[in-house]
Amino acid sequence: MRIEIICTGDEVLFGHIINSNSALIARKLEDHGLAVSSAHTLGDETDELIEAFRQLGGTADAVIVTGGLGPTQDDLTRQAAAKAAQVELELDTRWLQRMERMFGLRGREMTENNRVQAMLPRGSEIIDNPIGTACGFGMDIGGTRFFFAPGVPRELDLMLDKEIIPRLKTLSRAKGDPPAVVITKRFNSFGLAESQVDSLLSGLEKTSGECTVKIGYRADYPLLETKLVARAASSPEATRELMAVEREVRNRLGNYIVSEDGQTLEDVVRELLATQGESLALAEEFTSGHIAGRLGRGGESEAFLTRATVAPSLYELFRAFNLNPERLTPAESTPPPARMFHTGQQAAEQKPHRPAGMLEVAPAPGVARTIAKAARDESGASLGLAVLGTLELEAHQAGHPQPGEESTYSIQLAIATRQKTLTRTARLRGDFERVRMGAVEMALDCLRRHLKGLPLREKTHLEK
Repeated sequence: MRIEIICTGDEVLFGHIINSNSALIARKLEDHGLAVSSAHTLGDETDELIEAFRQLGGTADAVIVTGGLGPTQDDLTRQAAAKAAQVELELDTRWLQRMERMFGLRGREMTENNRVQAMLPRGSEIIDNPIGTACGFGMDIGGTRFFFAPGVPRELDLMLDKEIIPRLKTLSRAKGDPPAVVITKRFNSFGLAESQVDSLLSGLEKTSGECTVKIGYRADYPLLETKLVARAASSPEATRELMAVEREVRNRLGNYIVSEDGQTLEDVVRELLATQGESLALAEEFTSGHIAGRLGRGGESEAFLTRATVAPSLYELFRAFNLNPERLTPAESTPPPARMFHTGQQAAEQKPHRPAGMLEVAPAPGVARTIAKAARDESGASLGLAVLGTLELEAHQAGHPQPGEESTYSIQLAIATRQKTLTRTARLRGDFERVRMGAVEMALDCLRRHLKGLPLREKTHLEK
C-alpha cells in the first residue's frame, strides 16, 4: 500500500520549526509494518494545497496530512480539502459541543473564531483528538483515503496510535496486502563509529525469504543507534529471526552497547546504582553540571545522588573541598602551581576565546583521583566521580581557539570507591561544546562500566 505524508505550514516550510511530525509518522508506521513512500512539506497557500491533494488523490492509496486545522486565518487545510473534493464545509454540532465543554472545563472563554474548528468537509468522518480542540477527519479525494490531523506533535502522536494507524491497517487488509508483523530492536553504543559498527555487523542482515531482518544506523552524537527490523508473516517467526540476530549483535559490539530500546545511558546508570545500593557524589569542572542534570531527570536522584559540586575551574573545585594545592604529593601535582590554578573569571579575562575555567596545563591524573576521593569522603557517598578537562595549548598552534573552532582537550575522570580509585584519561578533539558532550557521555559510561564490572579503559573512536 502506497502511503504519503504531507506536513503543512509556513513555519515548517521555511525552517522556523523542525518538521518532527514527518519523522514521527514514518517511524510509527514502520513499527506496524506500514511503509511510507514519500513525504512533502507545503506552505499556507490554499491553491498549492488543493493541487497537492488532487495529485496524490490519483496516485497514493492513503495520505496523512498534518497542520492547518487551527482557528486562525492561516489555518487553511480544511478549506483546501473541501475544495479538492468539491464539497462544502458543514458545521459538526457534536464537535462544537465537545469544544464548548473542553473550554468550560479549562475555565477559558471560547472565542467565535474557534467555531471554524468544527467546520468539516461534507461526508467526512471525525478522527478523535482527546486532548486538543482541533479534531481530525478522514475523507476520500480522487479515490484516495486522506487522514487529516493537527500539527501539534503531542496530539498527533496520540491520534496516530488510537485512530489513524488502526484505520490504515484496515485499509491495507481491504486492499489485499499480505499480513506483516514488524518487530524492532534498538541498541545504543558509545565509542564506535558508524563505519566500525557496520563492518562488525557485516553479513548479519537477512534480506530474502519469508522473514527479513534489516539493520540500520542513526548517529546521534556521541551515541550511535543500531536498529534491527524483523518483518514476517507471524509474530513467532519474526521474534525467532530477530533474537538470532540480536544475540550476534551483542556478541560483536560487546561492552560498547550502553543501552537498549527506549532507555538512555543515564537510565541504565540510575538503575544500576539503585539495584546495587550505591550512592554517588559528583565533582564537575569541565562538564559544567551536565552529568548531574542527566542523572537528576525524572526526580529520582535523591535516592542515590548525595551531592553534586560544580565549579568553573580547578582552583574553585579545590576551594569547594578545602584542598590545598601546595599539599599535593609529587605524583598528584603538576608544576608550576601558579599556571595550574586560576578562577574562571581570570581565565575569561586573560583569554577571551577560551572557555572559562580551562587550565594552562593538564593536571596529573592524581588530581582527579584526589578530588573524587574528597567528594566521596565529604558527602558520605559510596562512590565519588570527578571530571576535569584541559585545553591543550601545545596541540593548538594558533593560540586559543575561536568559538566553534576545533581543538584538542585532555579529559580526566576518576571514580573513588571504598576500596580503591579508578582513573580514565582521554584526548578528545572538536569544538568545546562537542567535546564537552563527549566527556559527559564518557563519564556516564565509565560509571556504567564500573557498576557492571567492565574495564574502564577501552578506547573510543572519539579519542586521538
